[in-house]
Amino acid sequence: MYCRLLDDLETQARNATDRVHWARAACKISVHRARQGQHDEAQSLILRIRETFGVELHHEIAPWVMLAEGVGHYFQIRVKPSWERMRRAYALAVALRTEAFLPACAAWMGLIALENSRYDEMSRFLVEAFEHAHVQDHHALGRASLTLADTIHMAGSYPLARRWYESARRHATAEGDQALLSAMLFNVAICRAANILIADAFGEVSASELLRANMEVGSFRTYDFAVGAVSFEESTPLVRGQLFLVGRKYAEASDMLDKVRADMLPKREVPLLLASRAWSYANLGRLSDAMELIGVAVASLTATDDEDNQAYVFGRARQTANLCGHPDLASAYGEHADAHLQAHQATQQSTMSLAMAIVEKIDSIPKKEGPAIAGPP
Repeated sequence: MYCRLLDDLETQARNATDRVHWARAACKISVHRARQGQHDEAQSLILRIRETFGVELHHEIAPWVMLAEGVGHYFQIRVKPSWERMRRAYALAVALRTEAFLPACAAWMGLIALENSRYDEMSRFLVEAFEHAHVQDHHALGRASLTLADTIHMAGSYPLARRWYESARRHATAEGDQALLSAMLFNVAICRAANILIADAFGEVSASELLRANMEVGSFRTYDFAVGAVSFEESTPLVRGQLFLVGRKYAEASDMLDKVRADMLPKREVPLLLASRAWSYANLGRLSDAMELIGVAVASLTATDDEDNQAYVFGRARQTANLCGHPDLASAYGEHADAHLQAHQATQQSTMSLAMAIVEKIDSIPKKEGPAIAGPP
């Protein structure tokens, strides 16, 4: 499938007059392929760059290679090496005062900080990305906009997030970045689904909200199929199965969730998968299997898991135990569920306040006009 951004980058690589310019384009190609799930192709490019430069990378290329490697690790759910590589790339960008490189690196660091619930760090990185990026730096501004949109959406307000999703879409469209468009569609659906799942574990979900969530999931699946993206292979059936649960389609949910490979998911999503399977089993009359699996789901939680994930797992545990005829255990699970839900709602409120402060800072930053940035991926 034709991709304008990838075509432009490959043209830059072919027409490069020296190995530094070639490596710059190759790093960008590697990042794009990693974001579309083409991990072997992405890694082979980085290996070629390292072989070309030998033991010591050129000082202009080293931070780009580290960022590309970090992005590659990120999309293969290798959290620690991803963070380490991106942090090194960022440190080099700051030390070398690489203005063209810093915005994109800061934007990726903001995403990693968000996923690790380091909200103050995220705030600093996102503001830094917007502060240093020129208006044509579509990669940095698009990635930073998407991270800010997801933050606001997860805090409970799609209407406020929409401005930043639109910003991400405009930057992706301007550059022909199919991977960012794919990520935007996926994240909109996932954030809405996450909020719906919490609601369903504690009460009812309106038919209109469920319909919208299913439509959004359908949109990103259709788009990914059209452009050949395979970045979300396991998370997609997980969220589809969970939405079947909300729609009370338990047989379809069980069939979908049983096909999800837990070892291919981020660790934080595994308890969600197990709890969702248990709830589907309980509703299909597999009471013994349901109780065994919900126990495993609860046991797999850790103190570092996000409050919304813990609220969902304990909420499903309460429902499962009640349906399976264990009211005392359901009551015990319920106490944990209610406590984590309250903590999650408090986190949403504080996160929204932080996000609005970020928006205020960004809105006060003068736009940096200038030529198209030949910066990092």
